[in-house]
Amino acid sequence: MGRAKELWMKQQEQGWSSTGDKQVCDRCFEDYAVREFVQAHATASRCSYCGRKSTKPVAAEIDDVVEFIAEGINAEYEDPVHSVGWESAEGGWQLPTMDSWEVLSKVGLDDSNDKVVDDLREAFSQSQWVHTDPYGDLLCDSLRYTWAEFSEQVKHRTRFVFFRLTTPHKSAWESESHGILDSLVHIAQEVDLVRLIPVGTKWYRAHQHPPVERLKGAKRLGAPPRERAIHNRMSPAGIPMLHVAHDQLTAAAEIASATMHPSVLTIALFRNLRPIRILNLRDIPEIPSLFDEKRRHQRMALMFLRDFADEISRPISVAAAPYEYVPTQVMTEFFRYLFHQEDDEPLDGVAFRSSKRSGGIYYTLFFDNTSCADSATDKDAVMLLKTVKRITTPAAPPTTAHP
Repeated sequence: MGRAKELWMKQQEQGWSSTGDKQVCDRCFEDYAVREFVQAHATASRCSYCGRKSTKPVAAEIDDVVEFIAEGINAEYEDPVHSVGWESAEGGWQLPTMDSWEVLSKVGLDDSNDKVVDDLREAFSQSQWVHTDPYGDLLCDSLRYTWAEFSEQVKHRTRFVFFRLTTPHKSAWESESHGILDSLVHIAQEVDLVRLIPVGTKWYRAHQHPPVERLKGAKRLGAPPRERAIHNRMSPAGIPMLHVAHDQLTAAAEIASATMHPSVLTIALFRNLRPIRILNLRDIPEIPSLFDEKRRHQRMALMFLRDFADEISRPISVAAAPYEYVPTQVMTEFFRYLFHQEDDEPLDGVAFRSSKRSGGIYYTLFFDNTSCADSATDKDAVMLLKTVKRITTPAAPPTTAHP
């Protein structure tokens, strides 16, 4: 088979056509992966589109770039002829299709150099597109639906034995919805969300109380004992965990209440005596480019994970029923006991965005009262109390429940 015919067949398969003998430089694109491709395949010293010149190669053949773009598009989109029915009597394709203008916009190439965009639209002008597997849900949407189903289940149907029920006692969706917990673990491992926080890091825990009280000691200022562990966003009543922040303002904002006035804030500074392994749900990686060959398989999962991180950090009304916390409490327990890295080390906690202070980071650490100590010689000590600050301050208006 001749090279020209082979190229033509590839173009037909990928849904594009040649744009002619032109060269394009990386500055004509905003997408980082396309820019990297152009830089790696530059053969010309002048860009046909923006006129950029150099003594070194700065521009790649436009057809090579279009072929690269086509490979990326084909990773998530396809020709409807492969998957969608056609009925001429009913108007043609039996699902909505997209033209090149729509697809280029969806994949983020419509903000490239205007002349380049015109040629890209022309190169893909003969093609119609649908999402791959157009009759199914996108992975990101499927994960969202499953989390919503799981949340509904544990809040209102089967809270404690959802993983053991068998038909006919539960519906089909209940049989699978708890699988979202395994999916969350898989995604977190895939995108490397575990962080090891070094020894000696500062952690702040705030308490609001009447001025007549004087709080002191790690046992009082650290995680509560079992009988005083109330329910919150990440932990149920009776199961103590340590809720802390990386700065004093976030620690104070998370517990501030206007129902206690006058009041005092006592802020305790702890430092960890060993490295702490955290699942970081605060800094979710950016969604990679569709043209990033190494990371584009993470796109759908990260789309879901970023929405998920927003949801679990969303303020909850003080009037909300306690069951509103159940889904994240179950999730936290799942991470605590069933999430293990390859080295089989368990997690020590979860980091998430503060619901009370923009930019703040709040942590749920899986440490009880025995882990908080005044002396490093304490055999169970993990969190060492260093300093205590007492601040008299008017209480802030209540907006959300305790995290």
